[in-house]
Order: sequence, then C-alpha cells, then structure tokens
Amino acid sequence: MYSTMPVPANASDWPTASVIYPGPLSNDQLTDNELAILLAIPRWAERTPDATVFRLPLGPEPTHGWVDATFSEARAIVARLATDWRARLFSDAGGLSTGPGTTICLLVEPIAHVLFHWLAFWALGCTVQLVSLTMGAESTLLCLNKSGCGVAIHSGMDKALEQKISSQFKGVMIRLPEEEFAHQLVRGSKHSRAGPLLPWPEPKRPDPAVILHSSGSTGAAKLIQLSLYFYTFPLLTTQRLHTASHSNIIFGSHPLLLFSPAYWQSFSSIFTMRLAIGIPTAFAHVSDIARLPSSHFVSWVQGLNAGEVMCAPRFVRDVLASGSESSINVLQNLQRVMVGGSALEESTGILAEKYNLKFMNAYGCTELGGLLIAQKPPYTHLRPLLGSSPLALPILDASSDELRKVQLWYSRSSSPLVAHLYVKGGVPLNFEPFPGEGPYSGDPAVKLDDIFKEVQDPSGTSYVYAGRTDDLIKLAGNGGWDISASVYETELNSVIASYLASQSSKDGQWTVDGLQLFGNTRPCTALNDNA
Repeated sequence: MYSTMPVPANASDWPTASVIYPGPLSNDQLTDNELAILLAIPRWAERTPDATVFRLPLGPEPTHGWVDATFSEARAIVARLATDWRARLFSDAGGLSTGPGTTICLLVEPIAHVLFHWLAFWALGCTVQLVSLTMGAESTLLCLNKSGCGVAIHSGMDKALEQKISSQFKGVMIRLPEEEFAHQLVRGSKHSRAGPLLPWPEPKRPDPAVILHSSGSTGAAKLIQLSLYFYTFPLLTTQRLHTASHSNIIFGSHPLLLFSPAYWQSFSSIFTMRLAIGIPTAFAHVSDIARLPSSHFVSWVQGLNAGEVMCAPRFVRDVLASGSESSINVLQNLQRVMVGGSALEESTGILAEKYNLKFMNAYGCTELGGLLIAQKPPYTHLRPLLGSSPLALPILDASSDELRKVQLWYSRSSSPLVAHLYVKGGVPLNFEPFPGEGPYSGDPAVKLDDIFKEVQDPSGTSYVYAGRTDDLIKLAGNGGWDISASVYETELNSVIASYLASQSSKDGQWTVDGLQLFGNTRPCTALNDNA
C-alpha cells in the first residue's frame, strides 16, 4: 500500500495573498518543494523501496506487456546514468560541463524510453528540452538553436529528418541505444546482481527546468522556459486531489496512464507532481499521441492495467459516442478519468455523467499551467484551482441573457504564479495594466484568450468555456456575441465522430482530422483515412 509524503508548506513555497513572493532566482537556495521534486527518487527509495514509480511498455502494442520500475531500481539507474552522462558529455561533446546552464534536448519518441535519462539530467542540474518531431526539420532546428541546446539525444526519428537536423544543428547529436531505453534498463536491473549504490548528485536547480514550445499553428513556434519553481505550484493541489479520491486503491497495481504528448505542459507537470508525492505513472508506447486514432486508446488503458487516465477530451468523447458497451465499461471501471489540453464540449460532459464516469475536466494553458477544474456535474462548469485567483472582467457588448460573458485575468498581485513569471521571465506572456476596477486596477496582469460564461450558484462561481476571442463573431443589430465557431465545431465534430464509429464494420476507418467553420487557425477541413 502506498502513502503520500507530506508536502512542505513554508512561507516561501506557499505565499499568502497579502504578500506575494515571486519565487527564487537562479542563485537562491533551493526551496523545500523544489527539493521534493529533485530528491523524490532517493527519498522514496528510502521510504518505500519496493513501491512502483513507473509502468513502462515493452513494445508498440498494448499486448506486449509492461515492466514496473520500483523506486529502489529507479534510484540505482538514475544515479548511474548521471555518472555516465557527466563523463560522456565531457568526452563526446567537446568538454561540455553538466549542471545549470546546460540544455539537453530529448528528441526521443516515445518519451517513455528516455524517462530515466531525463531524471539523470535534472539530478545534474541540466535543463531538459522537449520538441515534437512532427513539426518537421525547420521548426525543430529553430527550437534547438534558439534555446542554446548543446546536446540533442535522439531516437525514433526517420533517417532523412535525422540527417537534415544533424547537418544544421549547432550542437552534438547522440543516438540513444536500445539497451538504454527505460524498460531495458529496468529489465536489466531485475536480472542482474546489484552493484554498489552510487551516490546521488548534490541537488542543483536546473534553470530553466524544462523548455517547451508553442504549437506553431499560427506562426513560428515560440520557446516556453519553465522554472523548477513553476512546477511546485500544483504540488499541494495534486496531493489533495489524490488523497480525496484514492482511499481504497493499491496504486502500484493500477497506476495513472499519462496519455498526453510529452511536449504538452500538462505532461511534465503531472509527471513531476506524481513523482514528488510518490505515486506511480504508466506510459504508452506511442510516438505521437496527438495523432493517434481514438480506437487505440482503450487498448492501452486495458493493456497497462491502468486505474486512472489523463488524456485529451477527444479520446473519451469518441469512446462514449461509439456506444461500445465493452469500451465504455473500461472507462466506468477507472478510479478517475481526467481530461485536459482542449475544451470539453457539453455533449461529452453529459455522456460522462450519463455513464457515471469518475470524471474530471481540467482547463489551463501552456504558459500558466492548470487554472480551472470541474470535479462534479455539470463538467463544463469550471472552478478555480487552489492558488489560482482569476479576475473576471465582463467583455464589451455582452449578450443580454442571464449569464454574462467574461475574460479571465491573472494579476501580479493576486496570483503567486503570475508574480513569479513576471519576475522570472522565460514565458511569452503579454502583461497589461488590469483594466478593471478595485484594488488590482492598473496592476500588471495577463488575460486568457478565451471567453467564459460566468455562472453563479449556491456553491459559488463557475465558468463555462464559450470559445476563443477570435472565434466570436459580432452580428449587427441585436445579435451580440452569439455565434462561437468553437462551440459549433466541437458539436459537429462529435456528431461526425459518432457516425463514423458506427460505420466501423465497413472497409476503411475514417476519423476527423480537422474541422473549420470560419477563422484562420486551420488550413483546411478534411477527413483522414486511417485504414
């Protein structure tokens, strides 16, 4: 049985609303919560050495099975890798030193292969950069060279892409051999005699901890540099959510399946938080989850014997819309089904309620992380997470119905996270003077590009996603802001997906690749034949 380690809550880690602490700078002492992340593996190896930390797939099909890595095994593997990489980078990368200021890019798909290496670089104080190979050579090179990355560790890319990147990359390319894939390291650890336990490196703050990138769908991809302190903000919330809903589950037997692309901010956030509080996570052998047909989703949930899952809404939507009793039953048996990464349409929320899923809808953005959450029906009614303090500002020309439409702002003086990002930088945020009235008027703040309907009920205020600002069309006369492209697109998407799923017995399986009613964020409307 697993227990959870108390998360420190000293004054510097969890600021009060009256005194906003912007967080540590590069040379400041590591905070308790930063150490909870950096020292998670050795600490839990001492407390619960035989507890599972990762469930790793053995192959590209769910039927290939898995191997569980314990904290003690992870402790030995990561310490050895840290020692090996320190020597290897010095010899193979022109005397490159390891530590704060050194950026290592992990061009590895699936990401499960390189998890221990990620932790080894963090143990040395190095920055880890994650880049999606689906962006192509030009965008990948832009991200690598712009970040100042010294070494790119790669595996899983085709030869043409590898040659193009290596010919123009300013750093050193190192191929990750198969014997150093995570599942192979664990299997080797289980079948060999344990050697002397190497010391864990002295913790140093990787600064930044992670470098991600924007999607690049509306222009050049932008780098997003996230500090280690950034990842401490969800710690207390993660522990409380976990404790509240997992009183009778043996976590090691049924871990959470983190079914999200590694270059999404939610991946590194959930990965880090679960590691810090000592609960296991499972990973699928999928190169690009964002493009995976939804029909494969349930197979991975079953194949890895997951007890909960985090995924994009489309996977849950397509399973529920298919009407497949066996697939729906798989989701019903999970301890928690959490969705995030894109807006949840109302029809999916209604289906989740109809089938009594233990459901959770999370909303956030890459730059600010998780902000809102719905843990009970209606699942489109989102409430602020602990430590998230939005300022709701009514938009001009709001419609005359009883629900006012608002934009959510986060002020430097009301949000500890925004206060940190304001001082730290590294994240492309547009700070503006808050235009509302009250104590935060004129304070530097950032606004979300989304519009919400504000709902008041006896339990408080919630927000219903109503689309992006550039999705809303202003009509003449009394039309107001009554047409939102995103609402119609998600509803139409759901209807089409349901119909296509019902035709699965026919030759060829079609899925919706993109759907656009109006706007300029997608190049076309198309169906993709995945037969």
